[in-house]
Amino acid sequence: MSYDILNQKIDKFIRKYYLNKLISGGIYFLGLFVAFTILVSVLEHFGRFGSTVRGVFLFSFITLNLVVLARFVVIPVLKMYHLGGVISNEQAADIIGRHFSNVGDKLKNTLELKKLSDLNPESKNLILASIDQRTTLLKPVLFDQAIDLSSNKKYAKYALIPIGVLVSILLASPGVISESTTRIVDFDSTYSKPLPFHFLIENHERHAVKNDDVVCEVKLEGKSIPSECFVVFDGVKFKMDKSSEGGYKYLIRNIQSTTELNYLAGGYTSENIIINVKPKPTIKSMEIDPKYPKYLSLEDNVIRDLSELTVPEGTVLNWQFDVEESDEVWINANDSALVGQSMGRNRFSAQFSPKKSEMIYIKARNADGLESDSLAIKLTVINDALPKINVDTEVDSSMGRALFFRGTISDDYGFTALEFNVTLPDGKKISERISVSKQVQKQVFNHMLDLKEIDLNFDQTIEYYFEVWDNDGVNGPKSAKTSYKNYKLPSKKEFEKSNDKKSEEIKNDLQANVEKARAIQKELDKLNKKLLEKKNVTWEDKKQLEEILKQQKNLRSEFEKMKTENRKNNEKRNQFGKQNEELIKKQEQLEELMEKVMDEDMKKLMEEIQKMMDAMNKEQMQDKVDKLELSNKDLEKELDRSLELFEQLEFEKKLQETIDDVKELEKKQNELAKQSDDKSKTDEELKQKQQNLQKEMDDLKKKMDDLRKKNEDLENKQDIPKTEQNEKKAEEEMKKASEEMGKGDRKSSKQSQQKAAEELEQMSKSLSGLQEKMAEEQQTEDIEALRRLRQNLMSLSFNQEDLITEVTKTQANDPSFVELTRSQKRLADNSKMIEDSLFALSKRNAEISSMVNKEISAINLNLDKAIADMANRNVSESLKRQQYVMTAYNNLALMLDESIQKSQKNQASKKFGNKSCSKPGSGKPNMGQMKQKQKALSEQLKKLQGEMEKGKEGSNKPGQKPGQKPGRGSQMSEQVAKMAAEQSAIRNELRKLSESMEGGSGGNEGLKKLQDLMEKNEEDLVNMRLTQETIKRQEEIMTKLLESDKAEREREQDDKRESQSGLNKSQQSELFLEYQLEKERQSELLETIPLNLKPFYRNKVNEYYKNL
Repeated sequence: MSYDILNQKIDKFIRKYYLNKLISGGIYFLGLFVAFTILVSVLEHFGRFGSTVRGVFLFSFITLNLVVLARFVVIPVLKMYHLGGVISNEQAADIIGRHFSNVGDKLKNTLELKKLSDLNPESKNLILASIDQRTTLLKPVLFDQAIDLSSNKKYAKYALIPIGVLVSILLASPGVISESTTRIVDFDSTYSKPLPFHFLIENHERHAVKNDDVVCEVKLEGKSIPSECFVVFDGVKFKMDKSSEGGYKYLIRNIQSTTELNYLAGGYTSENIIINVKPKPTIKSMEIDPKYPKYLSLEDNVIRDLSELTVPEGTVLNWQFDVEESDEVWINANDSALVGQSMGRNRFSAQFSPKKSEMIYIKARNADGLESDSLAIKLTVINDALPKINVDTEVDSSMGRALFFRGTISDDYGFTALEFNVTLPDGKKISERISVSKQVQKQVFNHMLDLKEIDLNFDQTIEYYFEVWDNDGVNGPKSAKTSYKNYKLPSKKEFEKSNDKKSEEIKNDLQANVEKARAIQKELDKLNKKLLEKKNVTWEDKKQLEEILKQQKNLRSEFEKMKTENRKNNEKRNQFGKQNEELIKKQEQLEELMEKVMDEDMKKLMEEIQKMMDAMNKEQMQDKVDKLELSNKDLEKELDRSLELFEQLEFEKKLQETIDDVKELEKKQNELAKQSDDKSKTDEELKQKQQNLQKEMDDLKKKMDDLRKKNEDLENKQDIPKTEQNEKKAEEEMKKASEEMGKGDRKSSKQSQQKAAEELEQMSKSLSGLQEKMAEEQQTEDIEALRRLRQNLMSLSFNQEDLITEVTKTQANDPSFVELTRSQKRLADNSKMIEDSLFALSKRNAEISSMVNKEISAINLNLDKAIADMANRNVSESLKRQQYVMTAYNNLALMLDESIQKSQKNQASKKFGNKSCSKPGSGKPNMGQMKQKQKALSEQLKKLQGEMEKGKEGSNKPGQKPGQKPGRGSQMSEQVAKMAAEQSAIRNELRKLSESMEGGSGGNEGLKKLQDLMEKNEEDLVNMRLTQETIKRQEEIMTKLLESDKAEREREQDDKRESQSGLNKSQQSELFLEYQLEKERQSELLETIPLNLKPFYRNKVNEYYKNL
């Protein structure tokens, strides 16, 4: 019972607790409500906001006040009546215990004992007794007095301050609150602000055209005019531009539809204004279908919506327009207005052919008289332009005998023709058509002018140009030319100077190559000696060998470059310089010799060494170094030989040039002497010509000095005639002739000129004599030396064979074996003497095969090794070496025999060629020449037959030892060998003539019979059988040659033409072949270009191909 009273007292406390909350919350609500009212009223008063903002203010005010009311008033009221969650008895006990110190935790403990009694029924009575006791103690305490309601007075200030402010506003300006709250409550209504001014608007209803610009104007009048004015439409405010005092203007661009607007200034808004918009005629789209002139071969295409149009002259333009709100279309072009034809609703068409470039203006119009914006098109009419041509010229740098042209032609529509025109020194004009693709607008062409074909000589000039025509189908083809250009061949002096310079460079390169080969040989010798002293190969040894191989490779590369330069220089010299056949032949022999200097065996050896470099032991490396040393020694000798032969050939070329120059100067001097009698020539003119000849004489003296210098550089120097006196006298007579001509004494001048010509003639004869002597005597000496060397080789072969027999019979420990070793040493010494003699001979005779020097070097190397093996009593190995040497001697003797036969044939050919081979420009012998040769040979046969009958016994005598003069028998054998060689040469010429002939009434069969007869006579001569039958065959040969001579004359002209054609073909330079390939490539590229491309893309394709 007492516990229930305790609960009631706690409940009373809780209600008073929430009453206290309600009082404080009411104060808060009242203060905030008043504050919110003041806030929104003041904002609206000063802001004069629109409906939207005022609506936001209203609903925000209601929402905030409801939230505050619920939080501070409604919730405490509900909790006073235990609606919702309230504080528990225990929480109330804590609050009461903290307020009453005599209560403390007693109340809370009593509540806890009550809960404990419910949980422990067996102790319930005891617990209830304790509760009653505690309740009795708490009964006097009034719990609700723990809540002091008067404490809320301190919160009253939060309500009094806003209320005071509100009262103040109401007293000062009640309209701030009343009017503002009215506008906020009635937020969806429009309230006009009292205007301190008014808007002056001309018209409240206007009309405009769609897409036009509309000008909005307003003027403000009143006591207080704002500094800014705005126009409002489509929910957006735009600032207007001030146009005058109180006047404002704004431009609405591209208006699309009827628009409602008003003006805003100083926070005040004008009445609404309506702008009614009418639709405007519009050209939605446009198509042009151009029909191009047929001759242009352009594909028709449709063009849409453009601002620029470019068409060729003669094009017909077909127009189609899609429009809106339009009743007609106008086109202003060709200085007139063209009305489009209607094709149905909102669709029009038109057609015209433009005559000139101009601006075209197109408009659409409707029934209201409204027009669309003018559509402007820049029309460009292209007239057929002039073609363009640009040509680059390149001279054949290696030969100087051709001009190469690479050009570009361009035109807007294509070409009709391209032509190359040349004016020759004699005034003759040559024109040549060049193939071009007629439809390609821009293309590259190549052309070559062979100067040999137009027979351009030294110091002569040609003039040339290119001309191209377009395919203008309206006005006719128009042409464009390149500028006229000249090309002049260098003078003979310049040409010779250039050749001499290049020859000197080649000579220096050869000398450098010889020195490098010698340096490599020294390195190989050092390496070989090092290997002999070592047991194993070191890394340094391999590195040294690798470096030697690298040097060898560089030497090969440099020599190849030198060979190429030499070949080009020779070709250039042969092309423009008049070289005789003998010099050309020697030139070819030297080139062939150079080709064999760096043989494939050496290259393979180097590659083999390179591959097995890492795995080589001492024996293998020493073997390879020995082989490389031998190979390099041969290389050094061949390079040295090539150098000497090159210098010798250059001497002979310079001799030939000098002889030609002397003869040419003699000819000019004689001609000038004859002109002295020509009265039409003035003394001054003749004097000037004489002075020019004096300058040529100075050049000739320099050339003679150069010839003597070249002779000094030769190992086998020639006995050059002493021409210094002739040179001096010729120079003096020329000078005297010039002086006498200056005095007007033509007679004395002529005599001096004739004397100068005589001195030059004497010079010419002396130098020609030297040339003939070199051509005849040297070859005879070389043949005799070859015979002696061949005989010595045979002797060495027999001696070696005898020595091999002795070594085979003798034991290694036999004391006589030492003598055999000495015999082998003597043979080796003799062999080395032959090697030196053979090498010296090969340095002046290119016909000796390079294999001869290599073979004798290999022989001597094997001889040295054979001697070493014999010294070491290695009999089996020495026998192998000796056997190789004996066989090699025999092979070498055969090689020399071949060289002897070749030299004899050449000698016979020169002897019976009437010296024609030593004259420049001679071709192959004709039937008449062969007849003369055969006749001379027949006479010699008859004479020789008589001598053989008389000297039959002498011809059987043994030959002389090497070094002795040959006897009568030897001379006769030599004469017979020469005759056999001559007969063979005639037969070979006859065979070549027969092969070159085609058809001809069995003529070829007759020539074949002649060859058979000649071959039988050759056999008789070789076998020394000169009988009556031999003489009879000779007479039969002469008869048949006479019969063939007549037929051959009829074919002579055709043969010359064929020969000339063959010559021209053989002289095509490498650059010309490149030109042909380039020309074919360009042709193929042009064929790949589609002809139906549009001009723009076709130009791009042409540019691309040009840059390939």
